Amino acid sequence: ENLRWRQVRAVVSHNPKLLAGIAATSFMFLGGETVLGVWLPKFEVDVFGASATWASLALTFYWVGQLLGRVVGIPLTRKRFPSSILVFSAVWMVVFVLVLAFSPNQAASLALTFGAGLGVCVCYSVIGSYASKFPHWHSGVVYSLFQFSGGVGAMVFPYLTGPVAAAWGFRAALAMAAVPAVIVVGLAFYLRRV
Repeated sequence: ENLRWRQVRAVVSHNPKLLAGIAATSFMFLGGETVLGVWLPKFEVDVFGASATWASLALTFYWVGQLLGRVVGIPLTRKRFPSSILVFSAVWMVVFVLVLAFSPNQAASLALTFGAGLGVCVCYSVIGSYASKFPHWHSGVVYSLFQFSGGVGAMVFPYLTGPVAAAWGFRAALAMAAVPAVIVVGLAFYLRRV
């Protein structure tokens, strides 16, 4: 069955502030995270003169960092508030993205890429977990909105990065990925309150 307008109204009316917070946080987080996934290889090539193999390895380090971080981070979700985990992870992302953007050499860049992956590892899961605060089938609709808004962010932010790189260089463009992560920190406090 398709979702009817009355059903959409029922979902929105349950907790509109939480719904907006989930959508905004997903949009911002996935936007920033995807900038790294899309632009890291080009960053390595343009800034450090890396070969295609080494540039691809940077992206591999990023994803391996995420994988290992999830193994450690997901169990913490049972012991800490989701918003606290989200704040910690987003701050970690801000720090590692900024240091990565201005890393002095390729070796440091590769290590920092792994660290950035560790930082973002649980954000997506934690943001999605807020859908469970909605009753019954509403949570499925909210989770779909979470996925949709994150997908839109993942499309928008990488496209904004190209012009920034052309105007100010790749270091500045990669550093801009920290901006949505800073906003996620603020939104995590908002999610805690609503």
